[in-house]
Amino acid sequence: MSLSFPYVLRLSDNTQVKIRRAQPTDVRALIDLFRSVMLEEKYLLTTYEEFSLTEEKARQWVQQANYPSSDIILIVEKGSEIIGSLDFTLGQKTRLRHLGTIGMCVHKEWRGRGVGSQLLALFLAWAEEQPTLEKICLEVFSTNKEAIQLYEKHGFVIEGIRKEQVKMKSEYIDLVTMGRFVPRSDKHPSS
Repeated sequence: MSLSFPYVLRLSDNTQVKIRRAQPTDVRALIDLFRSVMLEEKYLLTTYEEFSLTEEKARQWVQQANYPSSDIILIVEKGSEIIGSLDFTLGQKTRLRHLGTIGMCVHKEWRGRGVGSQLLALFLAWAEEQPTLEKICLEVFSTNKEAIQLYEKHGFVIEGIRKEQVKMKSEYIDLVTMGRFVPRSDKHPSS
């Protein structure tokens, strides 16, 4: 099976959404999504005040992910509104080219409706088609219990905890590192 985008899915509440690769024309809406999630000040390392991604840099980022590579940026659309995104970046060093890191965000109003789960499942199907990809990594705040449960549901395991890695005002939060091997018979023996 070869996965192609766009992909139309139904959420748990029967709402229809489209998942597709990000295009340079999406950068303004992507930046708006990132800013709306940052304003919550709950689960992202970058604060709203620190966020400095310009439209030009975002356009370059999207264009680079669309070249024949193992990087990808997926967006979830409801109508013309971008309600979620997932980006995957393959390791840049030769000894890390078998793995990559994901980042995912979903607009607050769309959480709990299956957007993140559908997006992650579709990404994992794409990952299985990448011939050199063996492992997917991520980091998540220990306080983000819903995200940890979502990742575990999709086969990620906790690989470590970086104690008091994040300081938010006077509160310290542990950062949980998680990983998932890409299942394929010719890959790593742990898969």
